[in-house]
Amino acid sequence: MNMMVEMKKFLQDESGQTTTEYFLILAVVVTIFMQFRKKLLGMLNKLFTGIDGNIDSAMSDMGNGDN
Repeated sequence: MNMMVEMKKFLQDESGQTTTEYFLILAVVVTIFMQFRKKLLGMLNKLFTGIDGNIDSAMSDMGNGDN
């Protein structure tokens, strides 16, 4: 009898649902990222390559004495 009462309490407890919802949202975000990862990585690579080129250019301009 006592075990049935405890089982009902456990099944009616909704505190764990929030964690489950967070895991589902995370799974959706990861799935979306995996679908578009090549495009995202390509865009990030292009961005950082441009930044690196600009830094190299600025550093070489500073070394020429063109202040």
